[in-house]
Amino acid sequence: MSQTSDSCLDTWMGREALAEAMIPVIGRLYRDNNVVTSIHGRSLINKSTMN
Repeated sequence: MSQTSDSCLDTWMGREALAEAMIPVIGRLYRDNNVVTSIHGRSLINKSTMN
């Protein structure tokens, strides 16, 4: 069971790192090209990784 928990934590941390890496790209798309990126109808502009 401990290995499963560690695996889930590693997966979560990897996804969080990807989200953090996307923040500057999303901001640049918005500023330079007026592209509003959204997921399930919710805008990602001015959001953090935890929102």
